[in-house]
Order: sequence, then structure tokens, then C-alpha cells
Amino acid sequence: MTIQKNERIPFIDYAKGFAMLAIVLYHYFYFTIQNPTVKKAVMFGGTGVHFFLFLSGFGLMLSKNYSPISFYKRRFLKIYVPYITCILFLYIFNSIISINPTVNLYSLLG
Repeated sequence: MTIQKNERIPFIDYAKGFAMLAIVLYHYFYFTIQNPTVKKAVMFGGTGVHFFLFLSGFGLMLSKNYSPISFYKRRFLKIYVPYITCILFLYIFNSIISINPTVNLYSLLG
């Protein structure tokens, strides 16, 4: 089976959806279920995290047509820049409104 760049694999999409559903159900039902048999079944949702990470790694492996520099540049622009923007926005917002008075410059740089 050859996979073209940007081609979607339906099984991977469904498996990721199943993993996400298992994780959500695990978090929702873990502390509310009292029956030990059902609780063991709900604990299966914890493996959804591992399954999702495995499938995400598989997707990254398929996108390996890019050079490592291009890959890290895209990740930097896609993940790190919005993260820093959000942190700075929250710091400035907290400085104006003072929601949490313990937040200071040390917290920002940490």
C-alpha cells in the first residue's frame, strides 16, 4: 500500500476518534462508577492516551517527506509561537485585572 503525501487513512482517523472517546469516557466515569467490573472496563480508557500518541507518531512518520529543518520550523510556528503569544496575553491581562496577585515576572519567565 503506497500512501501519497497528505492522503488520509480512514482507519487512522477512526482509531484516533476511538482513542479520544475512550479518554473522555475514562475521565467522565472513573470516579462516578462504583461497580468494580464496570470500573475495570472504564479503566481501558487510560490506554487511549497511549494509543492516541502511537497513532500521532505514525502520522508524523508519514509526513516525513519534509527535511528536519522544515519539520521543526513548521512545528515552531504552529506550536511555540501561539503558546508564547497566549502566555504573554495572559500575563498582560493579569497585570491589568489582577486575577492572581502571585503572578509576577518570575512566573512569566519560568
